Amino acid sequence: MSIPYAHQWLAQVYRVQLLFLGLFAYEKSEILLSFQEYVMGTCSSLKQVVHTGFRFFYKGIVPTDSPHSMKVFEGHLDGKDCSIGIVVSKFNEPVTSRLQAGAEAALRQLGTPEDHIQLIRVPGAFELPLAAKMLAQSQRVDAVICLGAVIRGETAHFEYISEFASRGIGSVALETGIPVIFGVLTTNTVEQAMERSEASERNKGAEAARTAVEMISLLKQFQKANARPSGFLR
Repeated sequence: MSIPYAHQWLAQVYRVQLLFLGLFAYEKSEILLSFQEYVMGTCSSLKQVVHTGFRFFYKGIVPTDSPHSMKVFEGHLDGKDCSIGIVVSKFNEPVTSRLQAGAEAALRQLGTPEDHIQLIRVPGAFELPLAAKMLAQSQRVDAVICLGAVIRGETAHFEYISEFASRGIGSVALETGIPVIFGVLTTNTVEQAMERSEASERNKGAEAARTAVEMISLLKQFQKANARPSGFLR
């Protein structure tokens, strides 16, 4: 299908405009589709094409490196500047000792200095939230890792302890604004607990340590980006 010279000129101008706006890469965007329809004769209204372009422009579709683009915050696994507290339940120690070892190994791998780690041992998972709150409020750690193992038995004890520990740990994080990481295994059998605490990527302690470091990085990024000058005039 032949295109009149005026249409060819219009195509070149419109293509340059799209490149300027950083939109040409979106080959399937509504702008290009409407323009292609106009060129092919399926859309007879040039006004519709122009209107589509302006509508997308005012919606703010711009290149991702533009100062007007969406801000994205994501933590990084760099533990060099992290101070971390670890609270470990002594109950089911054959399992929790492996969780602790996994967490410590992961932190070393991520670059966290050993003297930046504080360790607290508590009798059981029920005591984890209180110790975590004590650490979080001390202003000496950037995050707290809670490690424990609750294994189902023949009574309802499992449900009570699991629920209290999970709710308590979560509430400490919300109350203090410090990342408090849930590294408590809740399993049906000892075998399952041992499997989730073995020396591998599946180790719940190592997983909790990586989450702690990533959350510290994320919060620091966000606080730095949203810092406001102090004083009355801001």
